[in-house]
Amino acid sequence: MILSEIKKYLTANGEASVATMSKELGEDKSMVQAAVDYWVDRGSVTEVDGEGSCSSCCSCNCGSRLSNLEVKRYRWKG
Repeated sequence: MILSEIKKYLTANGEASVATMSKELGEDKSMVQAAVDYWVDRGSVTEVDGEGSCSSCCSCNCGSRLSNLEVKRYRWKG
């Protein structure tokens, strides 16, 4: 079921981090990462180059130390 939720979320929202999807979908981060990895392996999802900024904005230079789950973003290829 989480696979279809990830597909719907990324299709509707364009791109998102694992942390964001986990919060929005109410699922554990490791489950969301596993589902994203499944779609990446099948070529349906691609990793988007992150800027390394915090998840609250796209251009800050706050120097926040965030995990890869918060910085890496994924996009549905369609």
